[in-house]
Amino acid sequence: SAPELKHDDYANVDVKGKIVAIMAGAPEAWETTTRAYYSSGYLKGKFAAEHGAIGMISLWTPDFDPHYPWAAFLRNSKFPAFNVIDKTGKPKDSYEQIRGSVAVPVAKSKQLLSSAGLDIDEVVKKATTGEYVSKALPVRAQIHLVTEHKDASSPNVVAMLPGSDPKLKDEYVLYSAHLDHIGISAPDNGDSINNGAYDNASGTAAVIEIARAFSQMPKAPRRSIIFLNVTGEEEGLLGAYYFSLNPTVPIKNIVANINLDEIAALYPLKDIVALGAEHSTMNDDVMAASKQVGFEISPDPFPEETYFIRSDQFPFVRQGIPAVFIGPGMKSSDPKVDGHAIYMNWLQHIYHTPHDEITLPFDWPSNVRLAQLNFIIGNRIANATSRPAWKKNDIFQQKFGGQVQSD
Repeated sequence: SAPELKHDDYANVDVKGKIVAIMAGAPEAWETTTRAYYSSGYLKGKFAAEHGAIGMISLWTPDFDPHYPWAAFLRNSKFPAFNVIDKTGKPKDSYEQIRGSVAVPVAKSKQLLSSAGLDIDEVVKKATTGEYVSKALPVRAQIHLVTEHKDASSPNVVAMLPGSDPKLKDEYVLYSAHLDHIGISAPDNGDSINNGAYDNASGTAAVIEIARAFSQMPKAPRRSIIFLNVTGEEEGLLGAYYFSLNPTVPIKNIVANINLDEIAALYPLKDIVALGAEHSTMNDDVMAASKQVGFEISPDPFPEETYFIRSDQFPFVRQGIPAVFIGPGMKSSDPKVDGHAIYMNWLQHIYHTPHDEITLPFDWPSNVRLAQLNFIIGNRIANATSRPAWKKNDIFQQKFGGQVQSD
């Protein structure tokens, strides 16, 4: 439901007291991070609840399955689900009126849609172009849940380098990376330990190295810098949400977030993707730093993956803080190396499996340059006279207004 984009899937349909069936994603024509924002699960649940729905069914579709295979979803569904408790004592982004949510595989999705004379491929095609109109399915569903709740805790790790400017030292540039992975899973060729070397020991190590570099400067930057390694990203950005709700400094004094997730290269890297940069004045810093380090900047090659809302910068964006999430692009500086093919192999066969290990063929010189790039961006922001700002009439400026959110 995006009135500013003249799009509303709930127009002219009554879902009060009913179960809504939803698909992943948002129309392809929308700008990448806007598309990611409206693809977020918390918003889809929010819209359903606001319109009176009491349940949700997530439909796996043929276009979505290659990106997140149903088998991988089943494997991960065996882990406990976690949520962070907000200041009201309730699980964040949960809606009491949504009494149950389930997911169904492609075959069942096809069956449900065909019950209304709909072809799943045609529905997906029209949905991605924004042409599809919601329809009622002539089916009923029963959802029975058996749940057990427990309290759990897991630490964030945070450090702060004081700034050198008497006035600006009370403002903060925040680096973040997640230190968790998915733990122990079913054995894969006898290995059940998911080490998470790429995702995200790489980002965690880079934040530590960036902190070391800042600490050894002859003079600290003007603004203070927070180095935050968060827990629970894989369970829904939990550590980042907790810190955004319980910050160690006034949230309004955090001027920017630079998030490092999968900050590594598997081949000689020619380009980077700077998610979120175009929405704020941080884009100037990204462009200048990329030129200095020698990276091209490419558009998001996988907008359907909605990466911008799936990593730890998003909780800070929701608090009105400009953020950027930089990842490796698909171009290799070696013409004999197909970067896109290497990355797709990683995504389909290594991502969230025990094969994500330090033995992967990392291109270490490229990793150094990625860390340098993020260091330079933060150093520029920390020493600038003015703090970063959302661009006028930008979607995140409109939604969050650069002001602290109360949720």
